[in-house]
Parts: sequence; structure tokens; C-alpha cells
Amino acid sequence: MNDRTTPVAQKILSRVAWGGVVAGFFVATTSFMVFGAFATAMSLSFGTEALFESPLWISSLTMAAMYCGGLTASFLSAGERFAEAVLHGIVLWGATALALLFFAWNGVSLYGSEMIVGQSGDLFGEISAQDAWWAVIGIVTSLWATICGSLTGALRSKLLVPMLLARRSMPRVKVS
Repeated sequence: MNDRTTPVAQKILSRVAWGGVVAGFFVATTSFMVFGAFATAMSLSFGTEALFESPLWISSLTMAAMYCGGLTASFLSAGERFAEAVLHGIVLWGATALALLFFAWNGVSLYGSEMIVGQSGDLFGEISAQDAWWAVIGIVTSLWATICGSLTGALRSKLLVPMLLARRSMPRVKVS
């Protein structure tokens, strides 16, 4: 007789895959630093500081870094639904935004972070209305880029992970 046992469903404590979020955090912050170093090198090479220090350029770098982080966080959380991918993206975005603000507040000179705090280190020291609107646009677009990266990672993990985990059948050869 075949005695089949049914596994007992375990209680799910958290739907957030913290390992993926932490990995996405590190990818996003290091991507931000690498893209910033690239922009600084370009600025020093061509002598055009105005172009590479513009809010549009800094927002673009931030969007690219947050997209990479969201993609990583979602891809490492294999088997998730799209709503969970959005959740991972929002958690990642919040953690990364707080870390970048913390770095800027404490004087760690990341590319573009002095625009958040101001040159004197005083939070909201000399910020114009235009700077405030650029900050709002940067915040919204970075959140959008993180969610897009998370959704892309969820789609890629649904397509690639089953292919990577599939067993290949090899022809068996009898050895006499």
C-alpha cells in the first residue's frame, strides 16, 4: 500500500524576501557611486561641470541605479507575484533613499548628495523653489524606476529560473 503524507502548511511569517532587498540595496548604492564617479570623470575630462551637475543628469543617474537595484531585489526573490515585486521595489526604494539622505546629512560626498543637503551642510540651507520641484521629480521618478526594475526582475525570474533549474535528461549508457 502506498502511504502518502501531506506536508503541513507552514505559517508564513513574512512575504518580503529580505535577502533580495538587501542585495538590491547594495547594488543600487554601489551603482549610484559608480555612475557618479563616471559622471565626475566625464565632467573633469571635458571641463563641462554644468552639464554633469544638472538636476536632470543626477535624476537620470539615480533612476538607472534604482532600476538596477530593483531588478536585483526582484530577481533574487524567485517565484513572486507582481504585487510582491512592487512591494520589494518600494521597500528597496525607501531603504536606499534613507541611506543616501543619511550619507548626505553626515557629509559623505556621494555624487549629487550635496544638492540635497546644501553646500554648507545645513539641511534645506539654500534651496530655491526650482530645486524643490527637481527634488520632487527625482523622488517620483526614482520610485518609478525602482518599481519598473522590480517588475522586470519578476518577469525575468519567472522566465529564467525554471529554465535554470530544469533537469536535462541525458541518455543513459549501460556499462558492461
